Amino acid sequence: MSSACTSLVWTHSQARGSHKLVLLALAEYADRKNEAELSWRDLAGLCGLSKSRIEEIVAALIDAGELR
Repeated sequence: MSSACTSLVWTHSQARGSHKLVLLALAEYADRKNEAELSWRDLAGLCGLSKSRIEEIVAALIDAGELR
């Protein structure tokens, strides 16, 4: 768990709604390198979204510069 990553999402992210939820889930599981290794299925389950919706959101977050 990375409280530092979670804090960054809360304080600096411009994402809203489901996009912010996905960022927060990834931040919660981030390691010391700020990397999260979750399957699409696991991330979808955490967020209560479909796998295809997670894929769309992650792509949008990358395009927006919120993820890399």
